[in-house]
Amino acid sequence: MVLLVFGASHLGKDLETVVRALVELPDVLLVYAGATAYSLGLNPQRLFSRYGLEKRVRVFDYYIPESEKPAFFHAADACVLSYVRAFRTSSSMLNESCRFGLPVISSGANTLGRLVREYRVGLTFEPEDPDSLREAVRRFGRLSRAEVDEFRGNCAAFIRHRSAGAWARGCTALYEELTT
Repeated sequence: MVLLVFGASHLGKDLETVVRALVELPDVLLVYAGATAYSLGLNPQRLFSRYGLEKRVRVFDYYIPESEKPAFFHAADACVLSYVRAFRTSSSMLNESCRFGLPVISSGANTLGRLVREYRVGLTFEPEDPDSLREAVRRFGRLSRAEVDEFRGNCAAFIRHRSAGAWARGCTALYEELTT
């Protein structure tokens, strides 16, 4: 199975949970695509090395232009959206994954988890819990072709109902709520 983590790390993303889950998933290849120079927080390559995963991770350490995105999203089986429990909004990576019809395995808390469950575009796991993520990856691997195709179809519905403008308005409302 090929899992994709797309986009630069930031303080809301939780790459360490992904890495800790992968240690016990020997049949999984992780593709990390995004410029680490723009990352906030930990260095992804050092993290992969610390857990001995260098041979099971492919790192594309540069800004991925729009023209190259299809190759990454179409080559993966699922996109992992691992965020810390405190991450309260959705992720632009949910939109990106759905735009390419790629099911997600996502942190299940807050807005992001609610959207994944509501639109049925993938599976969720407990944030910051590598055991929960590991089990979600195993469940995903056991899905039938029809179940995965249903997630893909639901991705198309998600994109029809959740435009980038709607996502931006939701983020703006959250920021306004937090500052009042």
